[in-house]
Amino acid sequence: MGQIRVLLVEPGKAPRIVEVENELRAMQDLVGGFIEAVPMNIPGVVLVCNGEGKIRGDDPNRFADLGGRIGCVYGTFFICGSEGEEFASLSPGEEHAYMDMFGRGRASQEAAKATGGL
Repeated sequence: MGQIRVLLVEPGKAPRIVEVENELRAMQDLVGGFIEAVPMNIPGVVLVCNGEGKIRGDDPNRFADLGGRIGCVYGTFFICGSEGEEFASLSPGEEHAYMDMFGRGRASQEAAKATGGL
């Protein structure tokens, strides 16, 4: 299927652009488990996280707009494009915008508990 460029966001680290195979197993390995895709505030961009990160006890990572509400994302996640049912690379503009957005803040345990999340 080829590789796509995504923005990888790990707890406690600065976000970075990585290339990942555009196939399920590689994406599961990247987030550490079952993937869940959540649409972002820009059409055609999704946040992909471990759907069980919160209940598994993963560290709170960042706050994000999760389908119209602000919540905390637990564990490693990545941002990528979407074209219909397929994941795709981010555009250079999207890479820059999301690098800036997720480079700023990190979630604390207390704030994460107050807002819920994934």
